[in-house]
Amino acid sequence: MSLLISNIFRCDDAKVIEVFLENPDEELTTADIIIITNIKERPAILCLRNLVENDIIKRFIKSKKIKYKFNSSSENSKALFLLEHMLVTKALDKAIKEQS
Repeated sequence: MSLLISNIFRCDDAKVIEVFLENPDEELTTADIIIITNIKERPAILCLRNLVENDIIKRFIKSKKIKYKFNSSSENSKALFLLEHMLVTKALDKAIKEQS
């Protein structure tokens, strides 16, 4: 998890955001999030609700199941995605320089 994400958001929120940043095209259920992040059900539900309200992820129904997906058209999520990409790129560049 990047330092930016973990410093801006509560720990549980940061874990959930990280899942969506790493899998922006995936459609995930609450159960998927709970399994991937190892967060308890109630905090996961509150986190997902918060991220939907802040337009970072979308909530929709598919095959009679509530699913969530990274909202790539939102300005908030675009900014998070770009910042995460920049931090990963910077970390990789640093690691390459250290290897040289």
